[in-house]
Amino acid sequence: MKELMLTCAALTTLAVAAIDPRVPPIFTGSVMTNETVLFMGTEDAAPLMYRADEILSVTSFDLKTEYKEGVDWTFDAATRTIRPTPNTRMPYYKESEWYPAGGRFKCVRPGKPFVFFSEGSVISLHQVCVTYRHSDSWDGPVPRSDAAAFAPLLARLSKRVGGKTLFYGDSITFAYNSSGMIGFEPRIPGWPKQVHDAIVSATGNAGIEYVNTAIAGKNSQWGVANVKALVIDHAPDFVLIAFGMNDRLSAADYAAKTAAMVDAIHAALPHTAILLVPPMVPNLEVVGLADRDKLFPEYEKALCALVEKYHAAGFAQIGCANVNTMHAAVLARKRYRDMTGNNINHCNDFSARIYRDTILAAMGILPQKTAVEPVRRIVLSDESRGRIHYYDSSDPAKCFFVNAEKTTWDLQRVGTVEPGKIGRYRYVCRKGFKVVDLDERRDVDEFRHPSLAGISSVSLLPDGGFIASVNPHGTKTNPRSRSVLLRKFSKDRRLVATYTCPGIFNARTTTFLSGGEEALVSHEKGFTRVRIPREDRDMDVTEMKHFKMPHSRNMYHAVPTRDGKGYWAGAGYAAETVRFASDGKVEKVWPIAPSDGKKGYFFAEVQEFSNGHVLVANWTGHGAADSRRGWQLIEFDENGKVAWTLYDPERFGSIHGFVVLEAPGL
Repeated sequence: MKELMLTCAALTTLAVAAIDPRVPPIFTGSVMTNETVLFMGTEDAAPLMYRADEILSVTSFDLKTEYKEGVDWTFDAATRTIRPTPNTRMPYYKESEWYPAGGRFKCVRPGKPFVFFSEGSVISLHQVCVTYRHSDSWDGPVPRSDAAAFAPLLARLSKRVGGKTLFYGDSITFAYNSSGMIGFEPRIPGWPKQVHDAIVSATGNAGIEYVNTAIAGKNSQWGVANVKALVIDHAPDFVLIAFGMNDRLSAADYAAKTAAMVDAIHAALPHTAILLVPPMVPNLEVVGLADRDKLFPEYEKALCALVEKYHAAGFAQIGCANVNTMHAAVLARKRYRDMTGNNINHCNDFSARIYRDTILAAMGILPQKTAVEPVRRIVLSDESRGRIHYYDSSDPAKCFFVNAEKTTWDLQRVGTVEPGKIGRYRYVCRKGFKVVDLDERRDVDEFRHPSLAGISSVSLLPDGGFIASVNPHGTKTNPRSRSVLLRKFSKDRRLVATYTCPGIFNARTTTFLSGGEEALVSHEKGFTRVRIPREDRDMDVTEMKHFKMPHSRNMYHAVPTRDGKGYWAGAGYAAETVRFASDGKVEKVWPIAPSDGKKGYFFAEVQEFSNGHVLVANWTGHGAADSRRGWQLIEFDENGKVAWTLYDPERFGSIHGFVVLEAPGL
């Protein structure tokens, strides 16, 4: 992955292109959007390309129907597979349908007479789209870069209006079976049009014409015979040549046919840039195609060697995209049926992205959102100004806030977030809580109760009820009256019990652990792990373990570490991120050194990422202008060094809570 990042970094000075958000790049980023899978029966387990940390959505191929976890599907994190439930609404094929008794294409597998084949939308509409967050990175082969070969082309197109791109090849190059080409939802353009659109975006030249002269079923010999009429006579500025799937030639003969096309184009159009693209991997279960896993890689090697030969001879504006290598690498993680358009040799909308991303990398065109500049999307609660903010590092124009009722404590996401959405968030206010929909930018729920005076946090219970932590106004002569109270409410929001935490006062947040039977109560002197009674009657909690702050006061937030061996805490006025072992021993203390008049003031909410980084909110005071005292957010790496900070006192007030939607290593 490091090599890919370095390659991309080198290209940022050349061209940056906008990409359709429904089909973002697949080899970079921390969120995979609309990866397709196809189930064979309800006991099938479909692997994903990356190891998912969180499934964000599962939808129909047309993106119109959302399937529910536990109702339609389950996810096994250990095997990174998604499974349909017995009564799922998701489409699937029976094995007897996928390997029928009769058909056009015979199968090489014993006991499987034929493979299912269909053009059009039939197979795609049996696939489902999975969007998920992942912390692992692409560690396979990287796209080949011939950026220098195409830099003159991009420079020319950026300095004038007009121009022409031309795509020449077979049915794959004509974009069979992309939804946009066939004409069904979500109508994603085929990969050639996506490449053209990226060139337009990268150059800022909306006048570039798109021409596609590819014809289904054709091979490189046909390409040679028709190159004048279908390429040269159009006088394009850029030509992509992609034959091979229908060829039965040796690698040497295939390269010779390709060279004949290149020579004819270059002789007639010496300034035209040319990109050579080998075929992807076909379905190796099909009789007659089973040897293509050996032949087509040789085609790719032959094209790359041909490019080097032309470079050596002085023809610099030619390159090669290693599509076969990249497609085979993805197939090492996924099954063919999960990303095919016809089950023989055509792309669906997902595998078309392999072509697009590999081709754009070869040309030195960098998609907007890549690992070069990691995107961070975060929702923040602003106490001092009474706001809930949405922050998107990729585009300041997307950042906004909605007014909220103070105190805005204990910001929590409500439900799942659909792709392209921000979601709903609950926060604590006077004697209760509110829920705001940031997509609609309005309040959608509100609850108040007289028993919740002094409320500091709210935690949902598995049965749909919730427990709110409350700080009653007590006296020093009656310490028990200062104890933290946990008010339990039923699903229909009736107060059913009050649990007292004796000896604990001034609670900030309460983090409920798995199952809702235990909780971490953060308070003035540290945090305490308690067991919550099961009975719906007023009684004391059971104290299990107290974790004392190393110094200072007002521990704000504690959460279990990802490895399950301890806890991370935002240590209040100590302005430190502290890791405790499960026995209470302090293992790590991470402060931040003052810089340019900014300092750590009060460390509030804390979150550990899967890459070992820890993000903490730095609350800086009750006043609207107090945000100038220090950073709003601070991210420490796995060694306690500052990896990233957020500081924008004009936009933000004093931040104490956040929900991370997207970040590197999340």
